[in-house]
Amino acid sequence: MAAPELAAAAAQRSEGKETSLMADSTLKDRVAAAGRFALGLARRAQFLAPLLTRVILGVAFFYTGKGKLAHLDGTTAFFEHLGIPAPGFHAVFVGGLELVGGIALALGVATRLFSAGLLGTMAVALLTAHRQEAVDALKEVDFGTLIGIAPVPFAIGLLWLVFYGPGLASLDRIVAGYMGWTEDRFKTLDSGS
Repeated sequence: MAAPELAAAAAQRSEGKETSLMADSTLKDRVAAAGRFALGLARRAQFLAPLLTRVILGVAFFYTGKGKLAHLDGTTAFFEHLGIPAPGFHAVFVGGLELVGGIALALGVATRLFSAGLLGTMAVALLTAHRQEAVDALKEVDFGTLIGIAPVPFAIGLLWLVFYGPGLASLDRIVAGYMGWTEDRFKTLDSGS
């Protein structure tokens, strides 16, 4: 090959590399832009996680509380069978807490308070009605079975609400705004300062 032909071949190879580098750069830019878009979308939709958690748990607790109160004799007998002291009182108390707490969670009213109370009922349920299931699952280190025990997923959702609160789409947040509590105020409350 003559010198002019070698120079032309080298120029073509370097043009191909530049085109390839530009395509890579364009691809990187597109991926980065898609990532920024996805993160922005996730930020705008982050209110949905606590809202859905509250509504799903709230509706479930509303119906379990309503059922306990509608069948108070059966609930009292079941609590007595479990060895819960003052079964009649606790049947009404737990049924009422689940019914009212369910409504409050769905609306986002006193979310942390009701979540903590309902979390207590889930702890009692695990220690009484579901004790043997929980012990067996823990002995076998079978987390699939453990998560299938009814109070466990409820307890996980409630614990999350206790620590992270009701989210933006809640009456708690509206009341806080009315009271003039800013995001900084929430950080102070959340940090325990």
